[in-house]
Amino acid sequence: MLLGELLVACGLVTRSHVQLALASQEKFGGRIGENLIALGLITKEALESALQAQYEMVQAILTNEDLLSKALRVLGDAHPLTNRRRCTLAAALIAVGRYAEALKLAKTAYTGHTATLGRDHVWTHDSIKVFVQARAAAANAGQAEDEAASANPRTKSSPRQRPAVATRVGTGEQHTAVVATNDLDAARPLEVAN
Repeated sequence: MLLGELLVACGLVTRSHVQLALASQEKFGGRIGENLIALGLITKEALESALQAQYEMVQAILTNEDLLSKALRVLGDAHPLTNRRRCTLAAALIAVGRYAEALKLAKTAYTGHTATLGRDHVWTHDSIKVFVQARAAAANAGQAEDEAASANPRTKSSPRQRPAVATRVGTGEQHTAVVATNDLDAARPLEVAN
């Protein structure tokens, strides 16, 4: 997340203040934070606090990416802890405005937790919450609208066309047919009569 976006999100400045600082930066140089201070729009302490928060967000993403990578390598793709790492990384990505990535990870975590732990497990509930947050944030930001609209596991309103393999009974002959499925459905082998 850019510093100006973070300051706006924290309510320390407005978008118009950021635009003023950017215009000042273009004219006089320096960094955006220095220009906000020079314009009297923010204090040095508030800027330092925001920079610290920005640094911590980046560190959280790097740490969670590393943990997910290790879980994938050691435990495998479908392990509940791997999906827990996906969920945690998705939450960190939401915090910095990377909603499309967060949505994909949260969806995978939700699907995996449901399959391995069931709908009533606390990790499944957590992944559902992060999935809903990512979906709402993506929709509000206009990011990944197609992904956000089609990723809801409870909505069948926007089916996707996927190929399904059909085997003609008794011949072993395979044909590909296009069928509408939602994102959580996998193409299943179909038996087609002669």
